[in-house]
Amino acid sequence: MNFSDNQSMNLFKEFIVIYPSTTRSFEEQAVSCFERLNSTLRKRKLKFENILKLNLFIAAEQSDFPAKKKFIINEFQKRYVSTPQPIGIIAEPPADTYCVVLEVLIFVAEDFIIKHKSIDNLHYSLIENEKYIEIYAGGLTGKDVLSGVYNQSIEAYESMKKILLEEGMTFGDVVRQWNFIENLLEFTTINGTEYQNYQIFNDVRSKFYSESKFPNGYPAATGIGMNCGGVVIDFIARKNKIPDNKIQIIPIGNPEQIDSHKYSERSLLGNSITGDANPATPKFERAKALLNEDFLEIYISGTASIKGELTQEPDNEVRQTEITIENIKKLISTENLNRHGLEVHSNPIFNYIRVYIKNTKYIDIIREVCKMSFNVKEFLFLKADVCRNDLLVEIEGYVTNYKL
Repeated sequence: MNFSDNQSMNLFKEFIVIYPSTTRSFEEQAVSCFERLNSTLRKRKLKFENILKLNLFIAAEQSDFPAKKKFIINEFQKRYVSTPQPIGIIAEPPADTYCVVLEVLIFVAEDFIIKHKSIDNLHYSLIENEKYIEIYAGGLTGKDVLSGVYNQSIEAYESMKKILLEEGMTFGDVVRQWNFIENLLEFTTINGTEYQNYQIFNDVRSKFYSESKFPNGYPAATGIGMNCGGVVIDFIARKNKIPDNKIQIIPIGNPEQIDSHKYSERSLLGNSITGDANPATPKFERAKALLNEDFLEIYISGTASIKGELTQEPDNEVRQTEITIENIKKLISTENLNRHGLEVHSNPIFNYIRVYIKNTKYIDIIREVCKMSFNVKEFLFLKADVCRNDLLVEIEGYVTNYKL
């Protein structure tokens, strides 16, 4: 498939990546990102209220993370005190010379209401029209970053649940979720038993998800490592107000990959912390499509070099990148989308690609392969552990503006 851009089609939702204008200190880079954000908004004649959520990806270790997080929050509140958008501080460094990068999700559409709300100091944004409502939340985490992945996961999910209930939704209404997990692949000993941190998170997720029904499938999701900071969750949820076959939420599977929530035990690692006989599978779909009459947007989950449920090319970063891209092409091909009931007749337009790289030694060649494969407006490359020891690259994306 040839990925192509089409500038004649206007986006109403867009990810923007902002790098600092300096490579000096962490503090100067963070301030520079906010200053460049203001400049970008002015040039595009947008207000800060158009931002749905923000993430700052930073280089940090356990020893300096609290101070860096506090600095960012103080700078943010000093500049934008009247607009409580959700903001996440993620200990995943940019895969280049910077130690801070800012990602913002903006929204521009005249026929929607935009609100920024708070409940118990949990901030989220909301967009609404006569047909559906969407929640945008981020930076959900436990109060004590040293309390461990289990406690952090529970607190993050309790915060998520609180926001959803406030807007009359459940976990079954979540369409996209990002899960950032400290020391993803390491093991934690609890009461004499070892549990993998990623498996702990999966067990907690399954426990909370069991409270809801998922008539439209699980969310598209990413489960990825970070250096420190416990657990951080971002999510987007949507609820349709009226039955309408032109307003749909559709889970998308890849015919060459087993759905992650159907993995066998050989793809799971460690014991179940919730006491179940078997550890929980990762509860997410390969992608989630949102059909808005004649407009289609697709959230592509974190995708890696997996066929069936087995890792491919475990020692080759370049081949893993190529296979991952092949998986994404297959996933959003017109053939596969038609198979899921979407009558798509043109190639996709990528609004955003985020790439996670385990070893930044290979950043230059991985970046080259990605840029040759995706004609995309925004890229973000980050250093992070992927959910298996032998997975070296993970790619996620946001696709918009299919012509139906």
